[in-house]
Amino acid sequence: MGLLALRPSTARWLYLSGFLVSALVSWALRDYGAPGLKVAPALAKGCGSGSGAGGAAALLAAPSAAQRACLGKSAVLRVAFGSAVFFAAHSLSLLCVTRTGSPRLLLHTGCPPLQLAAWAALAGSGFALPAAAVSGFGHVARIGAGLFVLLQSLILLECVFSANASLVERSEEGSTAASVLLIVGSLVSFGAALAGLVLLFVFWAPRASCSLSTFVLAETLVGMLAFTAVSLTPCRQKAAGLFTSAAMAAWTVFLAWGALASLPPGFECAPREALLVSSSGESGGKMRTNGSVLALRIASLVMTLLSLCHATFSASASHAALSTASAAERGEDKPGGDGSDAGADAEGDAELSHRPDFFHATFALAACYLAMILVSWSWAAAGSREDPEGLLLVVDRSMASFGVKVASLILSQVLYLAALLAPAVCTGREFN
Repeated sequence: MGLLALRPSTARWLYLSGFLVSALVSWALRDYGAPGLKVAPALAKGCGSGSGAGGAAALLAAPSAAQRACLGKSAVLRVAFGSAVFFAAHSLSLLCVTRTGSPRLLLHTGCPPLQLAAWAALAGSGFALPAAAVSGFGHVARIGAGLFVLLQSLILLECVFSANASLVERSEEGSTAASVLLIVGSLVSFGAALAGLVLLFVFWAPRASCSLSTFVLAETLVGMLAFTAVSLTPCRQKAAGLFTSAAMAAWTVFLAWGALASLPPGFECAPREALLVSSSGESGGKMRTNGSVLALRIASLVMTLLSLCHATFSASASHAALSTASAAERGEDKPGGDGSDAGADAEGDAELSHRPDFFHATFALAACYLAMILVSWSWAAAGSREDPEGLLLVVDRSMASFGVKVASLILSQVLYLAALLAPAVCTGREFN
């Protein structure tokens, strides 16, 4: 192994660590990289105040706040372009690789220094792209980010249903701890969801004129009531129950909070502590972001990375389960047992515990999603009301970001309701 090849499980951690580093580099370039970025010809031409050499010269002399924002967003998209190409190429080259004996597996595990060097080279090559190409990638990244949001919702549903089924099974076998976890988990989740929703109504919809905030929160409440009611009926899926509905209630309230927090700075119905405040009183001094909002934004980035980590390991678990089921249907022993797979493993050709192609495809989508939250889903209006000037660590603040998160909220509710009702609708039988 060593420098020549890693274990497949170790390689996953290497790619995850590299992705974290690329995320931090992108954030640093966006907020602090303008002095160095302005000397790059492609960026200077794209972010100059005017066309031709005059605009680039003005940028080199003294870039405005809008130009600094443009440079930072452009850098984020260019780094994301390199990461997305790197992972997409790996995903395509590793299609249908499922066993350790496949020669193509070395594209996933082989020569880590060379892999990291190729990744860095692709990220660096993005800085030579013309502005039109970067804008085109931005539109592609929006689609990829949307697919990643959908993937997050699907994985959350799988996790909630699996946890509920496991606890119910252990409870039926007489486990007191499992019964307590089901009851306490449901009560705590429902309590947190209701308390959070009340606070959101108090702070984000204090007046009848706050129609946008009221719509989002009312829709969240209606969705909570709908799928909680369905989970109490005999027409639900057997793996669902109050525990799953409570968890989804808490999740949808969190999504609603994130959507409202993504509204552009200055939104009239935002709570006072969520607005940008001046550190120099009313004299219009340097602006800063309130600490609670900053904490939410950092938490959002951390949640993205944790979701990505869970996505990759969930894919591994799903593939292992499918392999076991296939072996059982053929009357063979479970993979890794004392059957034929043990001999295969000894010969160096065992079944992989995860799908490398899906693993890298997930990272490609995550690179797009990370880019979108760092540029607030928009890169064409630097310095506008949706893109505040001179503010560090401001992410995901635009109407585009708000719309995407509301869509994610509604999609999560629809997917959960569909998962609750699908067995009864498809078979015409009741599940209890």
